[in-house]
Amino acid sequence: MAHAHKRFSRFLASHHTASCPLGQFLVDSPWLNLLLSQTPVRYEREQPLALQHYVYLDGCVRREAPYRAPDFPRHNDAPTTYVSFGNLGAADTEMIKRLISTQATLPYRFLVNVGAYR
Repeated sequence: MAHAHKRFSRFLASHHTASCPLGQFLVDSPWLNLLLSQTPVRYEREQPLALQHYVYLDGCVRREAPYRAPDFPRHNDAPTTYVSFGNLGAADTEMIKRLISTQATLPYRFLVNVGAYR
């Protein structure tokens, strides 16, 4: 995480933007923040967000074509887990490789979103 944060800080500096505190990759906008979070997984905050600056979008903001999971070499009747760490998590390709290696030893099916880092 520290390596990714350092790279991100250099990127921000190259665009004349202040870096984020260690471990933080996003800064709240003083104007409007859109939060994509489905209602069932939202949590009650100790300090509620200001409604004039934060808007929750329920679910996905775009429509995709129907998706059919591929046939797997084995365990086709096993439960399937979808794994995604978003763009920042997928940037840690070594971690993703370790995760996939571990998942390959389990009797389940995994779909791993790696974004552009394939």
